[in-house]
Amino acid sequence: MIELARCKECGGDTVFSCGEIVCTNCGLVLAESVTFDTDLPCSQKYSPAGSKVLDHAEIGSQPYFVGGLGAYIGFDRSFYFRDRRGKPLPVESQRLYAHLKAAYDRQNRFRGYETTYRCFCALNRVAESLRLPRTIRRRAAYLFRKAIASQRTVERETSLVLMGYCMLLAIREFDRTAPSKIKDIAAAFQKIGHRVKPKTIARVGSEYRDLLTPRQGPLRSEDYMGRILDRVVSDKRVLEELRRLSMNPFEYRKDITQVIVSILSRIKTPERGGRNPYVFAASTIYAAEANLAKQTSRRQIFTQRIIAEIVGVAEYSIREHFCSVLKRYSRDLHGYE
Repeated sequence: MIELARCKECGGDTVFSCGEIVCTNCGLVLAESVTFDTDLPCSQKYSPAGSKVLDHAEIGSQPYFVGGLGAYIGFDRSFYFRDRRGKPLPVESQRLYAHLKAAYDRQNRFRGYETTYRCFCALNRVAESLRLPRTIRRRAAYLFRKAIASQRTVERETSLVLMGYCMLLAIREFDRTAPSKIKDIAAAFQKIGHRVKPKTIARVGSEYRDLLTPRQGPLRSEDYMGRILDRVVSDKRVLEELRRLSMNPFEYRKDITQVIVSILSRIKTPERGGRNPYVFAASTIYAAEANLAKQTSRRQIFTQRIIAEIVGVAEYSIREHFCSVLKRYSRDLHGYE
């Protein structure tokens, strides 16, 4: 046995026995033996005889380890545990230490890539919040890895902002019914505690657009139509009005979709000018409802104010688009059932 420093509690001699440093007087187990050199905590620098006894309750005994449990639990992917005497642990203890070992191995596996790991965790949480399918998650992860591999630098860029832009591109590429506005994605990140703003996503997008989407063209009103119709048909005020008129919401959606397609097919791209496609899509839905109400001689189910509140745009924008462009194209429209 090797003689070490005296006990801090009773002043008795300490000895090394069975992998532990024990006081011979009071029996206090001070610590496990240290088999490697490391910087001592401040409270241990002035211990007698330069003792290497470490206090497990003290923070900073493993400065090289980033995160984790703060203790070593076996080799990587080893899930059978023994005590200090080599005897296998009971079943309940095996389960407990297997759970702790899994957390320990996870931290070791991502050491040096903590930022990327945190971004992928945020991707999963935001995708669950927005109910995005797995294909969008995989595409966003691929675009994110491609972006960070280019090693570009943008003012006020963070990895989470870049992940938000990659999610925006993946949504627009695969799912037209998902929330594809920058504000929606930024709000989802803010909901889980990250400071991601729409302006920063747009700034990062202007720098990475040529790298990530070199052939992707601008969005059209047709790309937003499915998501806006979902919001309109599921609104409480619209459902109440449909119930009052004894109309089936699914049949109503089918009818108004046919009218919308007929209206948009009449309007060529140059005639739409530089109008916001999202606002133009909402205005087209209002024009289709006005045409349906006129053809069936009934009251309109929703007004300009209601649809503006549903989709989150200004009421005067709906009115301006309808009066200047959509009104003359939706007039005397036939060919739907």
